[in-house]
Amino acid sequence: MIRINLYKKDKIDMNLLIGTYNKEKFSLPFYNTNIELWKGVDNTIEFSIRNHDRKAEILPATSKLVFTAINNKLQQIIKKDIDVVNANLGRYSVTITKDELNDYDDGIFVGHVSVIDENGNEDLLYSGVDWIPNFDVEIKPNKLDLIAESIKLSGDTFNKEIYQDPETGKQMERFTSSIMESNVTEYHTFLAKLKDFIGTIKFQGSCVDTPNHGDSDWFDIDIKEYKLKDNMDSESYDKEDKKHCKKCKKDVLNDIPDEVLNDISDEMLDDLIEDYECDCCCKVDGTIFVDEPFNGTITDAYKLNCLWVRVQYIREYENPATIDEIYYRN
Repeated sequence: MIRINLYKKDKIDMNLLIGTYNKEKFSLPFYNTNIELWKGVDNTIEFSIRNHDRKAEILPATSKLVFTAINNKLQQIIKKDIDVVNANLGRYSVTITKDELNDYDDGIFVGHVSVIDENGNEDLLYSGVDWIPNFDVEIKPNKLDLIAESIKLSGDTFNKEIYQDPETGKQMERFTSSIMESNVTEYHTFLAKLKDFIGTIKFQGSCVDTPNHGDSDWFDIDIKEYKLKDNMDSESYDKEDKKHCKKCKKDVLNDIPDEVLNDISDEMLDDLIEDYECDCCCKVDGTIFVDEPFNGTITDAYKLNCLWVRVQYIREYENPATIDEIYYRN
């Protein structure tokens, strides 16, 4: 899912050069966010509507949001209504399906999002610096098809080694996959099927022509660590409510406008926290906390240049955690 912030500009006079509003500073956006749409898959874009203070902007219930993209001939190629995810948090989303993208040529187009009120009046939302309403929409060829053109590795082919953790003194098992060539494109997609997983997964890359099987020629692209919630630091996790970490709850409160927060009931606030999703939810310092050993599929995509990739996973000795299968697409 693609997530970008958009900003609503009040109908007021303001000095954009010095960033002031009624002689008080307000928070200008720092950068423009562009969108990549991949053919061959459904692409969901989530928009987070913000005001000058970067708090959620609540739009009238009678208004609607529309996502539009045009080509360099000013011809409209995409126009779709945007659905409401959570109006109180300013969250909306739209999905561009793979069937819809098949009708368009690859390339870069100009997109914008507008708010249309009940009388048909249109107001643009702004995507970044200098209150610019436009952002690039790039339609890319089918590069992320995990089924048709993926390399498949079975977990039982991983090389196994036993070692002692120098910090904890525990006996550990490390499993390393065979290396996979990764210099076709700069885009890399992993899919991993996990079984009873508690431990650490590393997606690693190398820029060495002939890398060794040790660690010296490899760098970590991403690390995911799965731990049981019972082992979570009490300072980082609210044990009375094992749904969200304290940072997530703080983000919810920051996102809700003051006028809404003052009138909202405790029950409704609990519902908002329950419904809230953010990148850090139930994560602390990159660690993912789960109620029980994880069974399921994880996917991730990365953009970088390297010659080779591999996958490692680490578990405590004789722990049943395994990776059944790995699919890799470059």
